[in-house]
Amino acid sequence: MKLIQKTILTGIAGTLATDVWTLVLKMFGVHSHGLLLVGQWIVSHLNPVLQSQLMDKALFVGWTAHYCLGILFAILPNVVYGKKWLQKPTLLVALMTGLMSFLISVFIIQPILNFGVAFSRYTSQPVILLKVGLFHLVYSIGLWAAAKMTRNLSRILLPLKYSGHDA
Repeated sequence: MKLIQKTILTGIAGTLATDVWTLVLKMFGVHSHGLLLVGQWIVSHLNPVLQSQLMDKALFVGWTAHYCLGILFAILPNVVYGKKWLQKPTLLVALMTGLMSFLISVFIIQPILNFGVAFSRYTSQPVILLKVGLFHLVYSIGLWAAAKMTRNLSRILLPLKYSGHDA
């Protein structure tokens, strides 16, 4: 399995872990409107023709952006550690990636979305920061688990490749 494929898979898996986390929280009455808000913000910055076509699809636009960002963040360990990250993934590297994604989120993305630096425009800032921090921690764990799985998948598929079977 190639580096780009593994990176995309780990990014998708890390992001999927956050979606599962969000569903679990929803079962306990903790709701999030983040993806809808992101989608609405993106759509509001498009030309008027696209706005009219996509406004009722803002949630889908937010989900798409969410997964694209998850994949982009999955590139970070490869940039810092090269191929060895995916050959021998460590939880520490994944946690550092999650920390970087958290910092970029609260100090760059959230202000762009007009939520203020680290949600400073909200009275419930500490609670929101805790939720976002846990969200990025879950992303880290999902990223690490997926990297371990793709490494093991490569070990399984490699003998098949050399035995004449297409894998």
